[in-house]
Amino acid sequence: METANHRLQLLLEDLDAADGGLVALYHDDAFEWALQYEDETVIHLTWRGEHSRIELACAVAPLPESADGDLLKALLMCNLLSDESGGTRLALSAPDKMVMLIRDLEPESLELPALKDSLDALRSRAMAVQSYLREWQPAVRHDPAFPQTA
Repeated sequence: METANHRLQLLLEDLDAADGGLVALYHDDAFEWALQYEDETVIHLTWRGEHSRIELACAVAPLPESADGDLLKALLMCNLLSDESGGTRLALSAPDKMVMLIRDLEPESLELPALKDSLDALRSRAMAVQSYLREWQPAVRHDPAFPQTA
C-alpha cells in the first residue's frame, strides 16, 4: 500500500521533471525536501504525518532593522487574508528574525497540477512580501493593507 509520504516523493520527482523553473530538488530525510528555483527561492516541504498534512515553508527576507510596531502589525494582519493569500501565513523565525511564509496542503487529494499551483502561488506571495519589506519606510504611515498578488 502506498503511503502519503511515498506518494509525495513520487509527485516531487514528477514535479522536478515538469517544472522548468526548478533547478534542484533535495531530499534531506524521509520527511523533508527542499526545492530550489532559478530565482533563488527555496521552498521547504515537510511531511507532517502526525497531522496528515504537508507543510510548505519559504524564507522571504530578514525583518528590516527599521521594523516597528506598524510593520509587525501589518504582517500579522496578513494572516487574516487567507482568501487573498491562498492560505499562507506569515511567521518570524526567532534566531535570525527571518520573515517566513507557511502554507499547509492536504496530502490525500494532492495531484501534480495542484502541487505546482501551490508552489507557484507561494513563490509569487514571497516576492510580494519581499517587495513590501524592501519598500518599508518607518517614518511614512503605511496603509496596513498588504499588497495583493495576481
